Amino acid sequence: MKRLLSKIFGTSPPIRIVDSDFGTICYDEPGELQTWGYWQMESHWRGGDVSSACIPGDENGPWERERKFILSKFSNQDKVWQICESAVFEQASRFVDDLTLQLVRSRMRLTTINTNPRETDHSEWEAGFDGPTENPSIYVLITLSGVEILHTTVDT
Repeated sequence: MKRLLSKIFGTSPPIRIVDSDFGTICYDEPGELQTWGYWQMESHWRGGDVSSACIPGDENGPWERERKFILSKFSNQDKVWQICESAVFEQASRFVDDLTLQLVRSRMRLTTINTNPRETDHSEWEAGFDGPTENPSIYVLITLSGVEILHTTVDT
């Protein structure tokens, strides 16, 4: 059906489903830079701050191993914070006045968790943190392998 719509209209509408774990999610097809598609959350997870996740999968839904990985991170956000807290502080403190390591969790919000296909336990994943409400234009993205931080990126 999707291929038929693509032939008729040139592009097909995105696939959207209501997932029992992630709510409404939308499928982004594989592109030039990646051989897999991924599912993107469209709302906050269970009323918290996490509002974005890229979960690898195909047209049928997120792949099970990747689903379990993302859900484990969502359910253990304190562990994500423990791994990333110092790096978030190091990057955000360059832009946020009076930020201390003790205040970083109360002033920054964990909003994004993404993963590549989970080929090994050390496959890359990302955790993203939005700045405080008084300066929301700061976004710190941390790329990890297992619990090792590979690099950080700051967008302002």
